Amino acid sequence: IANAGRNLIRSPGRRNFDFIASKNFLMPWEGHMVQFRFEAFNLTNTPHFGVPNTSVGTPSAGLITEAEDGRLVQFGLKYLF
Repeated sequence: IANAGRNLIRSPGRRNFDFIASKNFLMPWEGHMVQFRFEAFNLTNTPHFGVPNTSVGTPSAGLITEAEDGRLVQFGLKYLF
């Protein structure tokens, strides 16, 4: 039984900016095209920290020990018919 208040330890906020750019190239056959894609997840590479330790009364209270991956970039080529 403890007397700690509600929302005593709060997690850091999250901001995320994903980006996609694609270009369709028509093929000489009717209805066929090739699509080139560029996708970036977390484009600004803003860190996303994990949840803090909620063990109040211990030396590690409020300590954040993990973070998610940073920016992820991928290219794609798709053939549509």
